[in-house]
Amino acid sequence: MDSEELKALFVQLRAEVTNPQEVEELERKYFLAASPTNRFSMISAVADAWNLLRLLKDRGKGMPLVERLDLALREELHGRGYRNNILTHQEHLLLGSSGSGKNPNAREFPYTVGSILSGDVTVEEARKARELESPCGALPSYWGIEGEGLGEMMLPPIDDRGVTLHDPVLIRVEGREVHVEKLADNTSYRRG
Repeated sequence: MDSEELKALFVQLRAEVTNPQEVEELERKYFLAASPTNRFSMISAVADAWNLLRLLKDRGKGMPLVERLDLALREELHGRGYRNNILTHQEHLLLGSSGSGKNPNAREFPYTVGSILSGDVTVEEARKARELESPCGALPSYWGIEGEGLGEMMLPPIDDRGVTLHDPVLIRVEGREVHVEKLADNTSYRRG
């Protein structure tokens, strides 16, 4: 979608929602401001677009606009280097997930990026995507920090096979900067 089509889409969306300011904030977030890269992911782009459903005045008229926005946001992030399924099985667990369900052999290769296991991306694409994101929702207890809410982790670099070089580092807990490299002893898939 070129810039003129994108501008027209945002004009149409503002006219079709009950709170045009939310549409303006989305436009600034993705296209006008230099938002920190860790605020984005392919999943957040989809969620941000479809979150506008609740604001539509007429779903029949507004739904095609939301679908176009979803596509435009994903195309924009893909062009910047973001990709889906860039976590390892270990990283999924540290975020409180049951693991990487998209990859049936993820448990056998817990330190290998999921999209590399599935053959969806190259190592270079995964490296770029992992540099762009710092997943939020990490459970600080896995790093030995109890009772502090949720954290943000920095994804480790990967080797030429897509295997992480070390465990993820906890960098933020409830907005407070931290730097904890070592996972707690009882954490699954903790490296020695």
